[in-house]
Amino acid sequence: KPLKVESMDYSFILKFEQHLVETGVSVNGIAAYMRAVRALLNKAVKLDLMDARTYPFKHYSIRTERTPSRAESIENLRRFYKMELEPTSEQHHARNTFFLIFGLIGISFMDLITLRKKDRRGDRIIYRRKKTGKIYSIRITDFVQKLLDEYADSDSEFLLPQFGLDGIPESKVRLHVNLRLKTTNKYLKKSGLELGLETTLTTYVARYSWANIAKKLGFSKDLIAESLGHNYGNSVTGIYLDAYGDETIDQANMIVLSSIMTETTER
Repeated sequence: KPLKVESMDYSFILKFEQHLVETGVSVNGIAAYMRAVRALLNKAVKLDLMDARTYPFKHYSIRTERTPSRAESIENLRRFYKMELEPTSEQHHARNTFFLIFGLIGISFMDLITLRKKDRRGDRIIYRRKKTGKIYSIRITDFVQKLLDEYADSDSEFLLPQFGLDGIPESKVRLHVNLRLKTTNKYLKKSGLELGLETTLTTYVARYSWANIAKKLGFSKDLIAESLGHNYGNSVTGIYLDAYGDETIDQANMIVLSSIMTETTER
Protein backbone atom coordinates (compact mmCIF):
# COMPACT_ATOMS: atom_id res chain seq x y z
CA LYS A 1 0.00 0.00 0.00
CA PRO A 2 1.13 3.62 -0.47
CA LEU A 3 3.07 4.90 2.53
CA LYS A 4 3.86 8.38 3.73
CA VAL A 5 7.49 8.82 4.74
CA GLU A 6 6.53 10.19 8.15
CA SER A 7 4.94 6.83 8.94
CA MET A 8 8.25 5.04 8.41
CA ASP A 9 9.57 5.53 11.91
CA TYR A 10 11.61 3.22 14.14
CA SER A 11 8.55 1.14 15.02
CA PHE A 12 7.73 0.69 11.35
CA ILE A 13 11.27 -0.49 10.58
CA LEU A 14 11.12 -3.08 13.37
CA LYS A 15 7.79 -4.39 12.09
CA PHE A 16 9.14 -4.49 8.54
CA GLU A 17 12.16 -6.45 9.72
CA GLN A 18 9.91 -8.92 11.56
CA HIS A 19 7.79 -9.35 8.44
CA LEU A 20 10.88 -10.15 6.36
CA VAL A 21 12.11 -12.64 8.94
CA GLU A 22 8.73 -14.40 8.99
CA THR A 23 8.68 -14.65 5.20
CA GLY A 24 12.09 -16.36 5.20
CA VAL A 25 14.31 -13.54 3.97
CA SER A 26 17.97 -14.03 4.92
CA VAL A 27 19.94 -11.65 7.14
CA ASN A 28 21.78 -10.24 4.12
CA GLY A 29 18.54 -10.07 2.16
CA ILE A 30 17.00 -7.99 4.95
CA ALA A 31 20.09 -5.78 4.89
CA ALA A 32 19.57 -5.14 1.17
CA TYR A 33 15.96 -4.08 1.77
CA MET A 34 16.95 -1.86 4.68
CA ARG A 35 19.71 -0.14 2.71
CA ALA A 36 17.15 0.69 0.02
CA VAL A 37 14.74 2.11 2.62
CA ARG A 38 17.55 4.06 4.28
CA ALA A 39 18.62 5.60 0.98
CA LEU A 40 15.03 6.66 0.33
CA LEU A 41 14.63 8.21 3.78
CA ASN A 42 18.02 9.94 3.58
CA LYS A 43 16.78 11.67 0.44
CA ALA A 44 13.46 12.50 2.10
CA VAL A 45 15.25 14.19 5.00
CA LYS A 46 17.46 16.21 2.63
CA LEU A 47 14.37 17.36 0.72
CA ASP A 48 12.60 18.30 3.99
CA LEU A 49 9.92 15.72 3.31
CA MET A 50 10.62 13.97 6.60
CA ASP A 51 11.33 15.25 10.08
CA ALA A 52 14.91 14.27 10.95
CA ARG A 53 13.76 13.62 14.53
CA THR A 54 11.73 10.60 13.38
CA TYR A 55 14.48 9.26 11.14
CA PRO A 56 14.63 5.57 12.20
CA PHE A 57 18.20 4.73 11.22
CA LYS A 58 19.62 6.82 14.06
CA HIS A 59 18.68 3.86 16.27
CA TYR A 60 18.41 0.92 13.88
CA SER A 61 21.63 -0.81 12.78
CA ILE A 62 21.64 -2.83 9.57
CA ARG A 63 23.12 -6.26 10.25
CA THR A 64 24.92 -8.50 7.78
CA GLU A 65 26.51 -11.92 8.04
CA ARG A 66 29.36 -13.63 6.26
CA THR A 67 28.08 -15.91 3.52
CA PRO A 68 29.69 -19.10 2.16
CA SER A 69 32.02 -18.50 -0.76
CA ARG A 70 30.27 -18.49 -4.12
CA ALA A 71 33.55 -18.94 -5.96
CA GLU A 72 34.49 -22.00 -7.98
CA SER A 73 37.93 -23.57 -8.24
CA ILE A 74 40.23 -23.38 -11.24
CA GLU A 75 39.72 -27.09 -11.84
CA ASN A 76 35.92 -26.88 -11.87
CA LEU A 77 35.86 -23.79 -14.08
CA ARG A 78 38.20 -25.59 -16.47
CA ARG A 79 35.76 -28.52 -16.56
CA PHE A 80 32.87 -26.14 -17.20
CA TYR A 81 34.77 -24.34 -19.95
CA LYS A 82 35.53 -27.65 -21.69
CA MET A 83 32.06 -29.14 -21.16
CA GLU A 84 30.50 -30.41 -24.40
CA LEU A 85 27.28 -28.52 -25.12
CA GLU A 86 25.12 -28.16 -28.21
CA PRO A 87 26.38 -24.92 -29.87
CA THR A 88 22.87 -23.53 -30.44
CA SER A 89 21.47 -24.46 -27.02
CA GLU A 90 20.45 -22.07 -24.24
CA GLN A 91 22.90 -23.92 -22.00
CA HIS A 92 25.75 -23.10 -24.38
CA HIS A 93 24.77 -19.42 -24.50
CA ALA A 94 24.51 -19.31 -20.70
CA ARG A 95 28.04 -20.70 -20.41
CA ASN A 96 29.32 -18.09 -22.87
CA THR A 97 27.68 -15.37 -20.78
CA PHE A 98 29.30 -16.76 -17.63
CA PHE A 99 32.76 -16.70 -19.17
CA LEU A 100 32.26 -13.25 -20.68
CA ILE A 101 31.54 -11.99 -17.17
CA PHE A 102 34.62 -13.87 -15.95
CA GLY A 103 36.79 -12.66 -18.84
CA LEU A 104 35.70 -9.05 -18.36
CA ILE A 105 36.76 -9.15 -14.70
CA GLY A 106 33.34 -9.60 -13.14
CA ILE A 107 31.28 -7.19 -15.22
CA SER A 108 27.67 -7.20 -14.03
CA PHE A 109 25.07 -9.01 -16.11
CA MET A 110 23.22 -5.72 -16.69
CA ASP A 111 26.36 -3.93 -17.87
CA LEU A 112 27.41 -6.87 -20.05
CA ILE A 113 24.26 -7.30 -22.07
CA THR A 114 23.73 -3.55 -22.50
CA LEU A 115 27.23 -3.05 -23.96
CA ARG A 116 26.99 -1.32 -27.31
CA LYS A 117 29.40 -1.57 -30.19
CA LYS A 118 30.43 2.02 -29.53
CA ASP A 119 31.69 0.87 -26.11
CA ARG A 120 34.37 -1.09 -27.91
CA ARG A 121 37.34 1.16 -28.66
CA GLY A 122 40.18 -0.64 -30.34
CA ASP A 123 41.20 -3.58 -28.17
CA ARG A 124 39.36 -2.31 -25.10
CA ILE A 125 35.82 -2.16 -23.79
CA ILE A 126 35.14 1.12 -22.01
CA TYR A 127 31.87 1.51 -20.16
CA ARG A 128 30.27 3.23 -17.18
CA ARG A 129 28.91 0.85 -14.57
CA LYS A 130 25.22 1.53 -14.06
CA LYS A 131 25.27 0.73 -10.35
CA THR A 132 28.11 3.07 -9.35
CA GLY A 133 28.74 5.36 -12.33
CA LYS A 134 32.42 4.37 -12.34
CA ILE A 135 34.15 4.09 -15.72
CA TYR A 136 35.89 0.80 -16.53
CA SER A 137 38.44 0.08 -19.24
CA ILE A 138 39.07 -3.62 -19.87
CA ARG A 139 41.28 -5.13 -22.51
CA ILE A 140 39.61 -7.56 -24.90
CA THR A 141 41.70 -10.71 -24.58
CA ASP A 142 41.69 -13.59 -27.06
CA PHE A 143 39.60 -15.46 -24.48
CA VAL A 144 36.87 -12.78 -24.65
CA GLN A 145 37.15 -12.19 -28.39
CA LYS A 146 36.52 -15.85 -29.12
CA LEU A 147 33.24 -15.63 -27.23
CA LEU A 148 32.21 -12.33 -28.83
CA ASP A 149 32.86 -13.72 -32.30
CA GLU A 150 29.94 -16.10 -31.87
CA TYR A 151 27.53 -13.18 -31.71
CA ALA A 152 28.83 -10.79 -34.37
CA ASP A 153 25.82 -9.05 -35.92
CA SER A 154 26.26 -5.99 -38.12
CA ASP A 155 22.58 -5.02 -37.80
CA SER A 156 22.57 -4.68 -34.00
CA GLU A 157 23.89 -1.78 -31.97
CA PHE A 158 24.71 -4.19 -29.13
CA LEU A 159 27.79 -6.37 -28.74
CA LEU A 160 25.54 -9.25 -27.66
CA PRO A 161 22.48 -9.09 -29.93
CA GLN A 162 21.20 -12.48 -28.80
CA PHE A 163 19.64 -10.84 -25.74
CA GLY A 164 17.22 -8.94 -27.98
CA LEU A 165 17.59 -5.42 -26.58
CA ASP A 166 17.32 -3.69 -29.97
CA GLY A 167 14.12 -1.70 -30.05
CA ILE A 168 13.33 -2.20 -26.35
CA PRO A 169 12.16 1.10 -24.74
CA GLU A 170 14.53 2.37 -22.06
CA SER A 171 11.77 2.10 -19.47
CA LYS A 172 11.52 -1.66 -20.07
CA VAL A 173 15.21 -2.52 -20.33
CA ARG A 174 15.62 -3.50 -16.67
CA LEU A 175 12.61 -5.81 -16.79
CA HIS A 176 13.96 -7.43 -19.94
CA VAL A 177 17.42 -7.81 -18.40
CA ASN A 178 15.97 -9.41 -15.25
CA LEU A 179 14.03 -11.94 -17.32
CA ARG A 180 17.14 -12.85 -19.30
CA LEU A 181 19.18 -13.10 -16.10
CA LYS A 182 16.67 -15.56 -14.68
CA THR A 183 16.89 -17.69 -17.83
CA THR A 184 20.69 -17.55 -17.87
CA ASN A 185 20.94 -18.63 -14.24
CA LYS A 186 18.47 -21.45 -14.88
CA TYR A 187 20.78 -22.99 -17.49
CA LEU A 188 23.93 -22.28 -15.47
CA LYS A 189 22.39 -24.19 -12.57
CA LYS A 190 21.63 -27.06 -14.95
CA SER A 191 25.27 -27.19 -16.07
CA GLY A 192 26.50 -27.13 -12.49
CA LEU A 193 24.29 -30.04 -11.56
CA GLU A 194 25.50 -32.03 -14.56
CA LEU A 195 29.09 -31.37 -13.51
CA GLY A 196 28.33 -32.38 -9.93
CA LEU A 197 29.36 -29.01 -8.48
CA GLU A 198 28.50 -28.19 -4.89
CA THR A 199 28.15 -24.50 -5.74
CA THR A 200 25.00 -23.40 -7.55
CA LEU A 201 26.33 -21.81 -10.73
CA THR A 202 25.06 -18.27 -11.33
CA THR A 203 26.43 -15.18 -13.02
CA TYR A 204 27.62 -13.99 -9.59
CA VAL A 205 29.87 -17.04 -9.33
CA ALA A 206 31.85 -15.76 -12.32
CA ARG A 207 32.71 -12.51 -10.53
CA TYR A 208 33.54 -14.16 -7.22
CA SER A 209 35.59 -16.84 -8.95
CA TRP A 210 37.75 -14.28 -10.76
CA ALA A 211 38.65 -12.68 -7.44
CA ASN A 212 39.22 -16.02 -5.70
CA ILE A 213 41.47 -17.37 -8.46
CA ALA A 214 43.44 -14.12 -8.63
CA LYS A 215 44.05 -14.40 -4.88
CA LYS A 216 45.18 -18.04 -5.17
CA LEU A 217 47.54 -17.06 -7.97
CA GLY A 218 49.26 -14.63 -5.63
CA PHE A 219 47.83 -11.24 -6.59
CA SER A 220 47.37 -8.72 -3.80
CA LYS A 221 44.02 -7.75 -2.33
CA ASP A 222 44.73 -4.19 -3.45
CA LEU A 223 45.07 -5.20 -7.08
CA ILE A 224 42.06 -7.53 -6.97
CA ALA A 225 39.91 -4.82 -5.40
CA GLU A 226 41.02 -2.29 -8.00
CA SER A 227 40.32 -4.77 -10.79
CA LEU A 228 36.77 -5.29 -9.51
CA GLY A 229 36.23 -1.58 -8.99
CA HIS A 230 36.34 -1.61 -5.18
CA ASN A 231 38.13 0.89 -2.99
CA TYR A 232 40.69 -1.00 -0.95
CA GLY A 233 43.87 -0.30 0.90
CA ASN A 234 45.68 2.93 1.59
CA SER A 235 45.93 6.11 -0.46
CA VAL A 236 49.45 5.33 -1.69
CA THR A 237 48.24 2.02 -3.17
CA GLY A 238 45.32 3.86 -4.76
CA ILE A 239 47.62 6.38 -6.42
CA TYR A 240 49.86 3.61 -7.75
CA LEU A 241 46.93 1.70 -9.24
CA ASP A 242 45.39 4.86 -10.70
CA ALA A 243 48.66 5.55 -12.50
CA TYR A 244 49.40 2.02 -13.70
CA GLY A 245 46.03 0.31 -13.36
CA ASP A 246 45.26 -0.63 -16.94
CA GLU A 247 48.56 -2.35 -17.68
CA THR A 248 48.77 -4.04 -14.28
CA ILE A 249 45.16 -5.21 -14.32
CA ASP A 250 45.41 -6.38 -17.95
CA GLN A 251 48.35 -8.59 -17.01
CA ALA A 252 46.56 -9.98 -13.96
CA ASN A 253 43.48 -10.79 -16.03
CA MET A 254 45.52 -12.60 -18.69
CA ILE A 255 47.13 -14.80 -16.02
CA VAL A 256 43.75 -15.58 -14.42
CA LEU A 257 42.24 -16.50 -17.80
CA SER A 258 45.28 -18.57 -18.72
CA SER A 259 44.71 -20.67 -15.61
CA ILE A 260 41.38 -21.79 -17.09
CA MET A 261 42.78 -22.42 -20.55
CA THR A 262 45.90 -24.35 -19.45
CA GLU A 263 46.95 -26.82 -16.79
CA THR A 264 49.16 -24.24 -15.05
CA THR A 265 47.65 -23.06 -11.78
CA GLU A 266 50.61 -21.30 -10.19
CA ARG A 267 51.89 -17.86 -10.96
